[in-house]
Amino acid sequence: MSLSLLVLVLVSTFIRDDAPSLRERRPLPMIVVKPGASSSAVFGSNLFRTAEAALFARTGLALEAPEKSGIDLNAIAACPTSELLACYARSVPESTQRLRRKHLLVVTLFDRADKKTTVSSLLIDLEAARAARESIFAGDQDASQRLEDAIFERTTRAPEKVLSLGDQNAVSTYFKHLFEQQLRPMFEATGDFEPYGEIELAGAPPDLEISVDDDLFGSTTGRNMTLREIRPRKVKVELRDPAGKWLPMVREIEVVRGQRTLFEAELIATADPGAAPAVRKAAFWGGIGVAAVGAALAIYAVSAAPDAERVNLEATNNRFATFCELSQDRPGACSGNGVRVAPLGYSMMLGGGTWAAGTALFGEEADWPWVQVVAGLVAGAAAYTVSTAVN
Repeated sequence: MSLSLLVLVLVSTFIRDDAPSLRERRPLPMIVVKPGASSSAVFGSNLFRTAEAALFARTGLALEAPEKSGIDLNAIAACPTSELLACYARSVPESTQRLRRKHLLVVTLFDRADKKTTVSSLLIDLEAARAARESIFAGDQDASQRLEDAIFERTTRAPEKVLSLGDQNAVSTYFKHLFEQQLRPMFEATGDFEPYGEIELAGAPPDLEISVDDDLFGSTTGRNMTLREIRPRKVKVELRDPAGKWLPMVREIEVVRGQRTLFEAELIATADPGAAPAVRKAAFWGGIGVAAVGAALAIYAVSAAPDAERVNLEATNNRFATFCELSQDRPGACSGNGVRVAPLGYSMMLGGGTWAAGTALFGEEADWPWVQVVAGLVAGAAAYTVSTAVN
């Protein structure tokens, strides 16, 4: 079989408008076939874009180039003519995305002597083809022919049309008629013809993040805006303020085909946190600083001198050493009264750690960290008092 398959590079330049769009479009793989000769890939790309523009107008489909679909063009070219439809259908990998591929569009171009082209298009039902493959036993003698016949029965073939491919208007009119008239029943059966509903968002201040079903959609502008190309279903719409001036708002909205649903934003302003964030930050870093100083004092109490009688305990009365006793060569020269170094060190570690950890783990940004600060002071003071009293 002599076939030349045009490898098309999809350049999606057609856009309906500037309104935010969820772009929930089902992919429609497209193969362009040129029997008996080779053709320009650049021309094929122009044909692709013209078809894409016509498809976008009234369907929820988006053309997909063979290489993006994962179609093996070489495998198709090697197929016998008697199994061509089965080869086409088998070449399209199954999709795992929510809007999976359901059809394959094959456009065949036949050159004519008058320098015009006969265009033939067919739409293969991929799900029907898979069902036929599963129901027909491959070992049967006529399995290939039965499979081909089963796929043919569910394939929509448009009437051939003679065109001058250099006439952009004629090509555009052909695809518009193809998608809006000849293939419309197939697209309606899968819910892909004029499938969308819209959401009108009103009353939202600017620069809020809009999420639809947890996917970031865009940002508000401060004016009413319409969210387009949303397939009918219940969707979760969330408005969130990155600056934290407004509380998040979440609403479930029923999107209806061909209708626009109003979503009025009813936002609640957050309370002004005032100086609380700065105080929380000071409590956190201050706690780390106090704990670090306490750790340094505890290390000093252990390492100031190697003599156990002077480092931790006085041999005479079995108590923690003071700053004076740790700094003198003769411990007896000190009166024994004063701040005990080791208890002070680990008490500061406990108090400072309580400030830092409590501020980081408990409370919101707008909450003042009074509880954490008081708890740290109480914990530190109690640890020092108990240690010195027992000792």
